Amino acid sequence: MGMMLDQIMTVIGQTLIVVAVSFIMLCLLVSYARFHLLFTGRRPSAAAAEGVLDPFRACILKQLGSIYRNPEPFAVMTLRATDGGHRPEDPVARIRGMIRASDMVMRYDENQIGMIIKTSRKHAERVAQRVADGLPGSPAIGIATCPENGTRLSDLLENAEHAAEEAGRLSGGVKLAGEPVTAPDEGDILPAQEKYLDDLTGVLRGDLLGRTLPKFISQHRKEGRTVAMIYCDVDNFQDYNQHYSREAGDALLQGVSRLFQENLREDDLIARYSGDEFLILFPAAAADAQHTARRLSAVIKRAEFKYGAITLKTTVSMGIALVPGHARTLSRLFEAASHALHAAKQKGVGFCVMYAPGMGVQSRTQDVIEKF
Repeated sequence: MGMMLDQIMTVIGQTLIVVAVSFIMLCLLVSYARFHLLFTGRRPSAAAAEGVLDPFRACILKQLGSIYRNPEPFAVMTLRATDGGHRPEDPVARIRGMIRASDMVMRYDENQIGMIIKTSRKHAERVAQRVADGLPGSPAIGIATCPENGTRLSDLLENAEHAAEEAGRLSGGVKLAGEPVTAPDEGDILPAQEKYLDDLTGVLRGDLLGRTLPKFISQHRKEGRTVAMIYCDVDNFQDYNQHYSREAGDALLQGVSRLFQENLREDDLIARYSGDEFLILFPAAAADAQHTARRLSAVIKRAEFKYGAITLKTTVSMGIALVPGHARTLSRLFEAASHALHAAKQKGVGFCVMYAPGMGVQSRTQDVIEKF
């Protein structure tokens, strides 16, 4: 009986050893796959062309960094290669000899070569022209620069490819993507030109948030400051449009926007996100952010807004979220503020709610993709 028990224990022990070894091997394989995907950007099931493109995109993303620091100026160039009797790999080898070791060049499909050149917009065109002059035939090179043509992967790559197409229609040469979308002085957050302001409310336009907010956050995070986002929604705004007219609603939005500007610091960021929604960003700890939101809410609740002979009154619901306390990326920060706003509106009107983990189930993912 004791011998049989010993045999059973031996079998169980061997089984456990096999299971443990198998688990360790599986973990190692998964870790290797994740590491390979992270640093090469390749997916085993992707098409060949997509697999070649991913490393170039990964290099651009690495250069862009995160929202906590401003990327150094650099240029993304796409070259529509002409073989000119040379083997397909010759242009890449030639280009490597024309650029610095810190720059990058790779072929990312059969007809295009991608380059990342660490230079400012001022010198990018000259570098590209030198590359074009050193290649056979009449290659077409498109250039997009960061931050002038955007600070997102899609913006930079699309601008560069579009510029290369335009150069190709001109039988080759170098084409710099459109004039800078924003060219503020160093350290500026909000451009001074009126075209960057919402026509109705006089605050930052919502479609510029994707370029402005990352820089605003990064500047304060460099100094170790917590940044608060208040997501504001004018309560029952559609009722004002229906009962008093759209013009009355516009007057209400103008009044609310004016109070925001009068009761916040000059360096705080105020934007009209869409319709009757506003975003406010400023450096503040949790307690100060809550105090500011409640103060703004009280100011608006007491105010009277005139439209002709009509006196309007309103309230504003607010959701508050912090970076890095509640999120580490801009999209997550907005999502947290959105959940907090949803919780505030569930309470009634005029409430201010700070985000808490697990709050809310609704997501504004599509809005985040479009804006940020």
